[in-house]
Amino acid sequence: MNKFLLSLALPVLSLFAEPIQQPDYSDPRVKYIPVDLHGMYQVHDAYGVTLSGSALFWKAYEEGLDYVIQNVGTTAVNNNGSVKRPSFDWSWGSRISLGYEVPREKMDLDLSWTWYTSSGTESLNVTSPTTLFSVWSIPNGAGNAYEYNSKSHTHLVFNRIDLGVSGTFAPRSFLELTPIVDLSALWIHQNFDFNLSGGPGINGLSVVDDKIAMKNNFFGIGPKFGINTLWNIGWGFGFFGNFNLSLLYGFFDISQKETVTFNGTGPNTYLDLESNFYHDPRMNFDLMLGLSWDWMFAAGKYHLHFDAGWENSIFLGQNQLMRFTNATYPGINNLVKGDLSLQGLTMRALFTF
Repeated sequence: MNKFLLSLALPVLSLFAEPIQQPDYSDPRVKYIPVDLHGMYQVHDAYGVTLSGSALFWKAYEEGLDYVIQNVGTTAVNNNGSVKRPSFDWSWGSRISLGYEVPREKMDLDLSWTWYTSSGTESLNVTSPTTLFSVWSIPNGAGNAYEYNSKSHTHLVFNRIDLGVSGTFAPRSFLELTPIVDLSALWIHQNFDFNLSGGPGINGLSVVDDKIAMKNNFFGIGPKFGINTLWNIGWGFGFFGNFNLSLLYGFFDISQKETVTFNGTGPNTYLDLESNFYHDPRMNFDLMLGLSWDWMFAAGKYHLHFDAGWENSIFLGQNQLMRFTNATYPGINNLVKGDLSLQGLTMRALFTF
């Protein structure tokens, strides 16, 4: 019975296996993909050290950051109303990595650091009868219902360190698979500052500055699982698609403050939420698609790799700011829970020796 089952399984398994062959290192361009656990382009008679650097040109997007509603009139927000949101600018970042292939263990150790920062500033000025309704102001705290001028400033700093192990195999001559297990540490610091002015205030005093300053900081650490795929199309070129999932034990540190200055008076504080620190696990996804090129030279002792692609990282529920909605009961609030997305072009150069 066992022999019968084995005879049925062998033809199926043969579809996913090919004989192990070694590349011709005398050829300056390795055209054949060796089907072994070392992966596609294994250096020959070298130290097995890999250095890589990436240039990131990304843009950040985040839910729940609308800050004013522009409206015609002072009493109805549905009279040709439009929602205004701050935006981040396209900005440069970097990623550096160090790798080492463990001899005879057919696996790679990798350490990488990703750094990215972005900011954005927007201004909006209107004249009567057009008005601006603040989204983040405390209800009736400043005694004003609408404004004429607004300014938003956003700032984000992103850092991630990954330490992990990976192993590459090729089930088909044109396909390389690399499962990855990492320990990932993540820092995301965000500042949101909004300034509004020009509306009516208490006892007829106009609002000189309604300043709203908020911080949404996060740190998390946990496992990251993923798989990288490379589809060879010949002459060193290939398409790749990578996917990662992180499960992080995280810490949020949130602060929110509103200070209003009226004409002829000093600043008045209506909200000062300094201590909002708590634990909350987070999940994020990473996806990248692109084109790569590899070249072996010096009789297979050195490996040069270039790739470029579109990378997208999604951080679920990263916006943890609170909107206070009730003037009678000031503790009542709505938690935003908006997702953060970082996406854009990633270009990498890699050298193995």
